[in-house]
Amino acid sequence: MQDFNKISTFSQSKWNQPIARQENCLKGWNYGEVKFEGRNLEFDVDNKPAFEIPLSNVSHCTGTKTEAILEFHQNDDCPVQLSEMRLHIPHTQTEEGAEPNGENAEADPVEEFRKAVMQFADLEPEAGQPLTILQEISLVTPRGRYEIKIFQNHLSLRGKTFDYKIQVGHLFIL
Repeated sequence: MQDFNKISTFSQSKWNQPIARQENCLKGWNYGEVKFEGRNLEFDVDNKPAFEIPLSNVSHCTGTKTEAILEFHQNDDCPVQLSEMRLHIPHTQTEEGAEPNGENAEADPVEEFRKAVMQFADLEPEAGQPLTILQEISLVTPRGRYEIKIFQNHLSLRGKTFDYKIQVGHLFIL
């Protein structure tokens, strides 16, 4: 409280801007409301902010039927980091016999979320030409058929549902 008063007084005297208190949600719930405020994604629980993600930290966003997958930029200097976050986005249910709203009937909430994230995401284009491309390779983990592009510093796996980028410190080709 004492520090808040000092900072508030300083802000008021130097910038003529008051500082408002904001109560955060500390419940630890894993469901809530997602909204976009400027270039940030905010996750609210009980109308209180639980966490906020600057969308400039997002390198890629993909979606499945009811899930959005956010992939974050990797920092080689940090031993522990958040690389991916998955958010469940349920489809709205219509009552039995009720006709869905004409203009929103076609809107996929996962795709709308993905578009909103990608609008402000800091995308990393695959720099340069791949050293080689392997087509339709069956993998056990991750399961499925993938196109594998081998770059100087990373591997790119592109499948029907998911895309992966695997950083490689030193790639040796025999």
